[in-house]
Amino acid sequence: MTTKIKGNESSLPLRKDVKHLGNILGEVLIHHGGQELLEKVEIIRKLAKELRETNNEHTYNQLKLEMEQLEKPVRRQVIRAFSKYFHLVNVAELNHRIRRKREYQLSQEKGVQPYSIERAIMAFKQKNLSEETIQEVLNTLSLELIITAHPTESTKRTILESQKRIATILKQLDNPMLTKKERQHFNDDLFEEITIMWQTDELRQERPTVMDEVRNGLYYFEQTLFDVLPEIHQEVQDALQENYPNFEWKVPNFLWFGSWIGGDRDGNPNVTPDVTWQTLHKQNELVIQKYIGAVDELMKKFSHSTDR
Repeated sequence: MTTKIKGNESSLPLRKDVKHLGNILGEVLIHHGGQELLEKVEIIRKLAKELRETNNEHTYNQLKLEMEQLEKPVRRQVIRAFSKYFHLVNVAELNHRIRRKREYQLSQEKGVQPYSIERAIMAFKQKNLSEETIQEVLNTLSLELIITAHPTESTKRTILESQKRIATILKQLDNPMLTKKERQHFNDDLFEEITIMWQTDELRQERPTVMDEVRNGLYYFEQTLFDVLPEIHQEVQDALQENYPNFEWKVPNFLWFGSWIGGDRDGNPNVTPDVTWQTLHKQNELVIQKYIGAVDELMKKFSHSTDR
């Protein structure tokens, strides 16, 4: 199952990853649905692509006929195939963003990455903003990003974990020092992970509870946000220091997160005071666990002798 992503030379690695993941998904479809399933998916994909490019009525009718003629079991498999494919494309795109950021950091020719924190602070300097003005803004700056409550859109944690493992493998495949045997090993891991993803239901058999949604929301804090936030503040500090080296910068915590999950009572009778209390307990518990883990790592790292 392959597709073509348009773009310039910088998107070549992304197109390569998407094609690679699509080919592996195609192998998985053959293993679990037979060659007929893959052929049906390819026919529909090509017609959809042609329709997008030409907006041709004949192509539209062909595509509509193909989908109407699908028997119910096959139709379900085709829908799942496209759903899994777009999950993989999203993973590839996220990996490519990380790759592009590293390319800018490694290459002096590319300069500073557009829309980055460093580029924004360079713009401050070009507009002759003073250090005092910037520091005053930082002292009053507060950005709060809110996670909204949409239980029907909640992705299962098993799917999120699968996507994370696939992203890790893609990152490892970028290593130019891999041997042929190591590269094959990672490709085998990709096949295994995509097979697992194919065999995993995306939707729960039962309607998720509010606490299911709470756990899903906390997943992002546990796996990403808790560790990334200090890095963002440090990136601001470093960029300011580089562009305004003669000023003693003090970057406060300006980025915060909030959540409606477990506390939004507007139209949801299941969000009771007891549920909100459990939600606060889960949030508190996660933060304490993250801090305990960080202190444990410091204890392992700082092996200083009391005699020194």
